[in-house]
Amino acid sequence: MAKIFNPERRGAIDPLKYSQPLGGALVFLGLADSLPIMHGSQGCASFAKALLTRHFNEPIPLQTTAISEVTAVLGSGEAMVATLDAIRKKQRPAIIGLLTTGVTEVSGEDVGGQLRTYLATWADADEDAAPLIIGVSTPDFLGGLSDGWSAALEALIRAVVPA
Repeated sequence: MAKIFNPERRGAIDPLKYSQPLGGALVFLGLADSLPIMHGSQGCASFAKALLTRHFNEPIPLQTTAISEVTAVLGSGEAMVATLDAIRKKQRPAIIGLLTTGVTEVSGEDVGGQLRTYLATWADADEDAAPLIIGVSTPDFLGGLSDGWSAALEALIRAVVPA
């Protein structure tokens, strides 16, 4: 009788190879005093965080805007603003990487426009204390880890290197 399931030959898809937001997060995790934020549902970041925590055997500072089904449909700009405000006030990183996920990309929101509006309306904007916030489009339904990494690196270079 032939075996139907052979654990020695099972095919597995490595989720690390197919996650643009995770690739983008790796860029910001490699910088001192930097914090990546995945703009999407809680599950988008929790999978990546659990995977990296297990791999590196230490806590990984990966945040999420934790949008729900309702905010994904009605607009997730308020969740993004609330998360950015909380992180700026409590953790005070020098650089924040705001990475989109499939949820925010599919909903068609103008995350870049919302981020520009947020940056323009800082009431307490002290240039020395304000973190550098870099928005990166990293849809997880397109490309893979290396695409997210290169998109985040390009956005970082555009933000810190003068023209």
